[in-house]
Amino acid sequence: MRRVFHALGVVFAAIIVIVAGLIGFTAYRGSALDTEARTYVDQAVIDVGKNWDKAELLKRASPDLLSQVSPGQITTLFQNLGRFGPLVHYDGAKGQAVMSVSTGSGAVVRAHYEANATFRNGPVHFRIDLSKHDERWMIDGFFVDLSPPATNPVSRTL
Repeated sequence: MRRVFHALGVVFAAIIVIVAGLIGFTAYRGSALDTEARTYVDQAVIDVGKNWDKAELLKRASPDLLSQVSPGQITTLFQNLGRFGPLVHYDGAKGQAVMSVSTGSGAVVRAHYEANATFRNGPVHFRIDLSKHDERWMIDGFFVDLSPPATNPVSRTL
């Protein structure tokens, strides 16, 4: 009987070590994904907003985003946003990436970030949804609000 309890103790200890290792790996990987996604969003907002370049958005757009909007809608959006003029100041993105694992689709990484920017003719608030496909980030949602919420303390002047 003592051997059975000893064996069970070893099995439970091994399970605890494995679970702790998985939690540690997930926390480490999650932090790296956050940094990676935030850097991607920062560069995308700067490249798109610098002169309201729709080609910069299109080259980063996921197939999901491209299937939801027509080329005419994108053209109209960028014509309307062009009235704000070029990017003058970018406050940096805030948000997070989330990794989930399922038996059907494997590991899926999604992220949501928001950022404020000032253009020559006014402020803009961005909401950007991302997903990672084959080690490449892609934009699933690109939303522009013309009334930004409270300012972000991290900022960069361009």
